Amino acid sequence: MKKIISVLCLCLPLLAYADCNDDANKLRESGRVDEAIAVLDNCLQQEKNRLARTYLLLGISHYQKGEQQQAIASYTKAIEASPDYAVAYTNRGLSHAVAGNLDKAVSDLDHALQLAPDYAKAWYFRAFTLHLKGDYQQAIEDYTHALDTTDDDVVKALAYHRRGLARANIGKKEQALSDYDNALERDPSFAPAYFSRALYYQHAEEYDAAIADYSRVIELDPDNEKAVYNRGLLYKEAGKDYLAIQDYHKALALKPSYTRAHASLAIARFIPLLPILLVAMLG
Repeated sequence: MKKIISVLCLCLPLLAYADCNDDANKLRESGRVDEAIAVLDNCLQQEKNRLARTYLLLGISHYQKGEQQQAIASYTKAIEASPDYAVAYTNRGLSHAVAGNLDKAVSDLDHALQLAPDYAKAWYFRAFTLHLKGDYQQAIEDYTHALDTTDDDVVKALAYHRRGLARANIGKKEQALSDYDNALERDPSFAPAYFSRALYYQHAEEYDAAIADYSRVIELDPDNEKAVYNRGLLYKEAGKDYLAIQDYHKALALKPSYTRAHASLAIARFIPLLPILLVAMLG
């Protein structure tokens, strides 16, 4: 979720306040009424923009606290103040998606893209939402649009990784691997992409490569019990039982209720005793 937060955009520049009402009043008093009306119209628009940005910032603050309904209410106020505010539609769409309202999320993101067809983050969040809905092919297309409309390496890393996951879901494993590689090229510290690539290597039985990637995940995210446990499984496959047992213990220290780690640890301890038990049974 932290990565998702990191790509939220704050739009509409902070407006320098000028006393445009006084300027307009002077024009009106001098008989230049049409000019006064134009200044006041502009003054109102600036005030609406300022108000919209305030509500946007409030919405993002609620989003970061996990208060999605409050965030949605604030983004709605931003849209009421500035109906063409693509960023507010985008962020409200994301909050709808996080809250599980996927259809509402897609509707907001569709509207954002009508307002701003080159807005990469709207493409990314719509892809993210479609991915959650299980529409992997359309999600792939939207991730591609996000990649085509941004030069931001953080957004590119996110989009490549998520596109890789979507491709893996429809069996395009080699293309998924290429996307993980591209994500890590843009952000070499992106632990989720290392984890996804490690899973690819694990399923392909390229154990050394998988162990290397899981180890990198653990360096970047020491509390990732799944990476620790999976590395333990691969050490077991490589005949390094003592390293496997160490990783099972580490995984259980991170998550004491990790059932699979408990089972793997029990098996790892039991198997070396089999020859002794057989001898005992045979007398």
